[in-house]
Amino acid sequence: MPLARLLPVLAIAAAGALALDVIETGVSVGAAAPTGASGGSAPICGQSAAEIAAQAGMSPAELEALQSLKARRSALDAREEGLSTQLAVVQTAEAKVDSRIAELHAAQQALKDEVGQADARRQADVDRLARVFEAMPPAAAAARIAPLSDDVRLAIALRMRARSLAAVITAMPPPEAKRLAEAMANQGADRIEAARQTVTAGAAEGWPASGG
Repeated sequence: MPLARLLPVLAIAAAGALALDVIETGVSVGAAAPTGASGGSAPICGQSAAEIAAQAGMSPAELEALQSLKARRSALDAREEGLSTQLAVVQTAEAKVDSRIAELHAAQQALKDEVGQADARRQADVDRLARVFEAMPPAAAAARIAPLSDDVRLAIALRMRARSLAAVITAMPPPEAKRLAEAMANQGADRIEAARQTVTAGAAEGWPASGG
């Protein structure tokens, strides 16, 4: 019968619980027992391990095993508490690291946006200068472009229309016109044809040969 089969299990569990209670009670009472007049221990309430085991209905070896299990359980509880504390520390550190990474990504994106905006403003300024030089007479535009630094001069030239640029470079001093045309030729296929046309026109004007 089901109940009959459970009775031995329930009896063992009850005996174990009783044993633990007896162990704890015996130890605490024994520790609190007063001393006699002669200064020795007075085993009024103290009990030996064998006596405690007998009261619990088990052998001293079984009692010792239960005591070992109780100590092991206490150690495991303490270890679990320590691991929980360590886990909380690690999670806090990870949260700080994640927050810092997010801040760095935000700063990187802000810097990227700022650089992009600065490049866009610079490009707009170059476009406006290119339109201004295109509207000027070629000789006047050449006189103003020639003294500029190579990178500024190249940036403006790359934004000008090919026909206007050819007329301006033709009006520049031959050495400056040659250097600008060669710089343009190194910028890519989109301006190579315009540079070739400019170099051809400059050769007719007596530009110095390359390598001089």
